[in-house]
Amino acid sequence: MIIDLRYHIASLVAVFLALGLGILIGSSLLSDEQLYQQQKKLVDRLEGDLAGLRQDKRKLEGDKEQLQTELKREQQFNQAALPLLIRDKLAGQRVAIIQVTNTTVSSDVSTLVSCLRQAGAEVFSTTSILRYSGKEDELAAALSQEEGSFDKMIQFLAQSLALGLGKDRLTPLEELGYLRLSGEYARPVQTVILFVGNVTAPKEVTASVLQACLEYQLHVAAVENSTAPTSSLTDKGILLVDNIDQPSGKVALVYALATAGVGHFGIKEGAQAFLPDLGKQEQIK
Repeated sequence: MIIDLRYHIASLVAVFLALGLGILIGSSLLSDEQLYQQQKKLVDRLEGDLAGLRQDKRKLEGDKEQLQTELKREQQFNQAALPLLIRDKLAGQRVAIIQVTNTTVSSDVSTLVSCLRQAGAEVFSTTSILRYSGKEDELAAALSQEEGSFDKMIQFLAQSLALGLGKDRLTPLEELGYLRLSGEYARPVQTVILFVGNVTAPKEVTASVLQACLEYQLHVAAVENSTAPTSSLTDKGILLVDNIDQPSGKVALVYALATAGVGHFGIKEGAQAFLPDLGKQEQIK
């Protein structure tokens, strides 16, 4: 800090010395009247520049307020139009959500569930993966298997969702802190939505969930927020929506699910389109 202060003082002294030297040289070359005129021109120009800057600032502030007003109106329109755009598009679809963000159910997931239900989907359950690793013997006992691992636990979960084997068989994993269970697990689902949210889960975690769900022939969609880092699921041949926190992302998810679509939709690098084909007819019922 002392070195920085000395450097700052030295810089200021150098500037004032240079200014004084310039005035001294200028005054020796010009008469008093000439010097006065030169100074007046400089002051007038600076005052004109300052007035121009103030005018530009006022204009920018006005433009900012106008843009904020327009953005608020667009957001209000999007929220009002969303239920109309997605109504009954997913009627009859049975959905489960797996949250891989290492936390309990977030408000973002609750908003997603509400959106899917507005679209007519039956959202049976939301499962949060709380731990990405554990003791093999502990997992083996919870799974009632000879060997236990994270991958086996995920396969166990996917099997339970695909076949509707009930919540009781998953309860030991919840009691050990591996999963958080919410909803109904006694009815088979067709679609699993992998909620990534704002964070990037380890690649091996998302890969394990994806592989297990595909083994049980579940339709898989991954969703993440617009502020999240680029996903590791962009090239997995599944449906990926990278802005699920925005109304357009919710529309993209619903319409792509309705047509069993795959691909990357959203606003991030690598997205093949902002939205899927909204005119395509529904395929999954």
